[in-house]
Amino acid sequence: MKEEKKAFLVLYTISLVMAISIFLYLTRIKGYTPEDMAKVALMTLIPVLTFHSLGSVIILKHYARRY
Repeated sequence: MKEEKKAFLVLYTISLVMAISIFLYLTRIKGYTPEDMAKVALMTLIPVLTFHSLGSVIILKHYARRY
């Protein structure tokens, strides 16, 4: 159970860093403005939620075999 919690913590950390980096890339480099925040939010959240969901499924399947 301890390894499972650690795996989820690592997944949360990677997801957070991924969301921040995508957001900064879109706003700083691509030049999206506050008027485009709905588009930026979708372009940030969809990949991060997909990554997080797939990672959660993989972690749960991996640790379900142990119990």
